[in-house]
Amino acid sequence: MPQAEQAIPDREILADMLLSQKQMTDLYNLAAGKCTLETLQSDMLDILREEHTIRAKLYSEMTKRGFVNPAPAGQAEIDAVRAGFSDAESDF
Repeated sequence: MPQAEQAIPDREILADMLLSQKQMTDLYNLAAGKCTLETLQSDMLDILREEHTIRAKLYSEMTKRGFVNPAPAGQAEIDAVRAGFSDAESDF
């Protein structure tokens, strides 16, 4: 008698989809940055925006289902990030 297949939980499916979207946005961003033709770069940027929209919808769905619980950043974390950007800006 064949063993019943175990369904993959929605949380794992959505997490895998989110990771895939993050990787796709990285690749499209890289591709857009390397384009030498303006029309091709424009197309890549359009696709990149679409991929970001898909990623945002996936994250929203995961939040709605309680799979992720984004915590607000504390003031110390905000200050640290701000300082990092200020340091990077001064390097230019």
